[in-house]
Amino acid sequence: MANDIICDRKMAINQKQYLTFRLVLLGLILLTLAISSLTILAIATFLPEDYIFSLIVVVITMLFAIFELTMTIKNIKKPLSIYKIGFTYRGLLNPIPLIAIIMGVVIGLSLSLLGIILFFIREEAVIKCNSLVVLSIGFYLLVNCIFYIIFILFARKRVN
Repeated sequence: MANDIICDRKMAINQKQYLTFRLVLLGLILLTLAISSLTILAIATFLPEDYIFSLIVVVITMLFAIFELTMTIKNIKKPLSIYKIGFTYRGLLNPIPLIAIIMGVVIGLSLSLLGIILFFIREEAVIKCNSLVVLSIGFYLLVNCIFYIIFILFARKRVN
Protein backbone atom coordinates (compact mmCIF):
# COMPACT_ATOMS: atom_id res chain seq x y z
CA MET A 1 0.00 0.00 0.00
CA ALA A 2 2.74 2.46 0.96
CA ASN A 3 4.72 1.47 -2.13
CA ASP A 4 1.73 2.28 -4.34
CA ILE A 5 1.40 5.73 -2.78
CA ILE A 6 5.12 6.42 -3.28
CA CYS A 7 4.95 5.16 -6.87
CA ASP A 8 1.87 7.33 -7.60
CA ARG A 9 3.61 10.33 -6.07
CA LYS A 10 6.74 9.77 -8.21
CA MET A 11 4.58 9.49 -11.34
CA ALA A 12 2.80 12.74 -10.46
CA ILE A 13 6.15 14.46 -9.94
CA ASN A 14 7.41 13.09 -13.26
CA GLN A 15 4.26 14.27 -15.06
CA LYS A 16 4.69 17.73 -13.57
CA GLN A 17 8.38 17.73 -14.54
CA TYR A 18 7.57 16.65 -18.12
CA LEU A 19 5.00 19.40 -18.43
CA THR A 20 7.39 21.99 -17.00
CA PHE A 21 10.17 21.00 -19.38
CA ARG A 22 7.79 21.04 -22.34
CA LEU A 23 6.52 24.51 -21.44
CA VAL A 24 10.08 25.82 -21.10
CA LEU A 25 10.94 24.28 -24.46
CA LEU A 26 7.84 25.85 -26.03
CA GLY A 27 8.86 29.27 -24.74
CA LEU A 28 12.40 28.89 -26.05
CA ILE A 29 11.19 27.73 -29.46
CA LEU A 30 8.79 30.66 -29.67
CA LEU A 31 11.72 32.97 -28.88
CA THR A 32 13.77 31.49 -31.72
CA LEU A 33 10.78 31.83 -34.05
CA ALA A 34 10.47 35.49 -33.07
CA ILE A 35 14.12 36.13 -33.87
CA SER A 36 13.77 34.32 -37.21
CA SER A 37 10.62 36.32 -38.01
CA LEU A 38 12.45 39.57 -37.30
CA THR A 39 15.25 38.38 -39.55
CA ILE A 40 12.81 37.70 -42.40
CA LEU A 41 11.23 41.10 -41.85
CA ALA A 42 14.65 42.80 -41.98
CA ILE A 43 15.64 40.91 -45.12
CA ALA A 44 12.32 41.64 -46.82
CA THR A 45 12.79 45.36 -46.20
CA PHE A 46 16.08 45.42 -48.14
CA LEU A 47 15.57 44.22 -51.71
CA PRO A 48 14.50 40.61 -51.10
CA GLU A 49 15.58 39.43 -54.55
CA ASP A 50 19.22 40.03 -53.58
CA TYR A 51 18.85 37.97 -50.40
CA ILE A 52 16.86 34.97 -51.62
CA PHE A 53 19.42 32.47 -50.28
CA SER A 54 19.30 34.12 -46.87
CA LEU A 55 15.51 33.96 -46.90
CA ILE A 56 15.60 30.26 -47.77
CA VAL A 57 18.04 29.53 -44.93
CA VAL A 58 15.92 31.38 -42.37
CA VAL A 59 12.71 29.74 -43.61
CA ILE A 60 14.32 26.30 -43.27
CA THR A 61 15.38 27.19 -39.72
CA MET A 62 11.82 28.30 -38.99
CA LEU A 63 10.43 25.05 -40.42
CA PHE A 64 12.66 23.08 -38.05
CA ALA A 65 11.43 25.21 -35.15
CA ILE A 66 7.78 24.83 -36.19
CA PHE A 67 8.21 21.06 -36.48
CA GLU A 68 9.78 20.96 -33.02
CA LEU A 69 7.00 23.16 -31.67
CA THR A 70 4.33 20.91 -33.18
CA MET A 71 5.88 17.73 -31.80
CA THR A 72 6.30 19.31 -28.38
CA ILE A 73 2.64 20.34 -28.23
CA LYS A 74 1.44 17.01 -29.64
CA ASN A 75 3.28 14.98 -27.00
CA ILE A 76 2.85 17.40 -24.10
CA LYS A 77 1.90 14.74 -21.52
CA LYS A 78 4.49 12.16 -22.58
CA PRO A 79 8.07 11.84 -21.37
CA LEU A 80 10.63 13.72 -23.45
CA SER A 81 12.50 11.60 -25.98
CA ILE A 82 15.71 13.39 -24.96
CA TYR A 83 15.76 11.08 -21.94
CA LYS A 84 16.37 8.04 -24.16
CA ILE A 85 19.18 9.85 -25.96
CA GLY A 86 20.82 11.37 -22.89
CA PHE A 87 20.94 8.27 -20.70
CA THR A 88 21.82 4.64 -21.24
CA TYR A 89 19.39 1.89 -20.27
CA ARG A 90 21.20 1.65 -16.92
CA GLY A 91 20.64 5.34 -16.15
CA LEU A 92 24.18 6.54 -16.86
CA LEU A 93 24.97 9.56 -19.02
CA ASN A 94 25.41 8.72 -22.68
CA PRO A 95 28.79 10.31 -23.53
CA ILE A 96 28.57 10.48 -27.35
CA PRO A 97 25.43 12.66 -27.52
CA LEU A 98 26.80 14.76 -24.66
CA ILE A 99 30.01 15.46 -26.61
CA ALA A 100 27.94 16.35 -29.70
CA ILE A 101 25.76 18.69 -27.64
CA ILE A 102 28.77 20.41 -26.12
CA MET A 103 30.14 20.94 -29.63
CA GLY A 104 26.68 22.27 -30.62
CA VAL A 105 26.78 24.75 -27.74
CA VAL A 106 30.20 25.99 -28.83
CA ILE A 107 29.09 26.34 -32.47
CA GLY A 108 25.76 27.95 -31.52
CA LEU A 109 27.43 30.38 -29.14
CA SER A 110 30.06 31.26 -31.74
CA LEU A 111 27.46 31.87 -34.45
CA SER A 112 25.27 33.90 -32.12
CA LEU A 113 28.14 36.08 -30.95
CA LEU A 114 29.39 36.51 -34.52
CA GLY A 115 25.92 37.57 -35.64
CA ILE A 116 25.53 40.05 -32.79
CA ILE A 117 29.01 41.53 -33.21
CA LEU A 118 28.67 41.93 -36.98
CA PHE A 119 25.22 43.44 -36.62
CA PHE A 120 26.44 46.19 -34.31
CA ILE A 121 29.86 46.81 -35.87
CA ARG A 122 29.05 47.00 -39.57
CA GLU A 123 26.69 49.52 -41.15
CA GLU A 124 26.13 47.95 -44.59
CA ALA A 125 22.67 46.47 -45.17
CA VAL A 126 24.13 43.29 -46.68
CA ILE A 127 26.27 42.62 -43.62
CA LYS A 128 23.41 43.42 -41.23
CA CYS A 129 21.02 41.03 -43.01
CA ASN A 130 23.60 38.25 -43.19
CA SER A 131 24.50 38.74 -39.54
CA LEU A 132 20.82 38.35 -38.62
CA VAL A 133 20.71 35.10 -40.59
CA VAL A 134 23.79 33.82 -38.76
CA LEU A 135 22.30 34.97 -35.46
CA SER A 136 18.99 33.19 -36.00
CA ILE A 137 20.69 29.90 -36.93
CA GLY A 138 23.17 30.14 -34.07
CA PHE A 139 20.50 31.06 -31.54
CA TYR A 140 18.28 28.15 -32.60
CA LEU A 141 21.18 25.72 -32.21
CA LEU A 142 22.27 27.27 -28.92
CA VAL A 143 18.78 27.18 -27.39
CA ASN A 144 18.25 23.53 -28.27
CA CYS A 145 21.65 22.45 -26.97
CA ILE A 146 21.31 24.40 -23.74
CA PHE A 147 17.84 22.93 -23.19
CA TYR A 148 19.35 19.45 -23.63
CA ILE A 149 22.04 20.16 -21.05
CA ILE A 150 19.54 21.61 -18.56
CA PHE A 151 17.26 18.63 -19.03
CA ILE A 152 20.13 16.19 -18.49
CA LEU A 153 21.19 17.99 -15.30
CA PHE A 154 17.67 17.90 -13.83
CA ALA A 155 16.88 14.39 -15.03
CA ARG A 156 20.18 13.10 -13.67
CA LYS A 157 19.09 14.13 -10.18
CA ARG A 158 15.98 11.96 -10.66
CA VAL A 159 17.97 8.98 -11.96
CA ASN A 160 20.53 8.92 -9.14
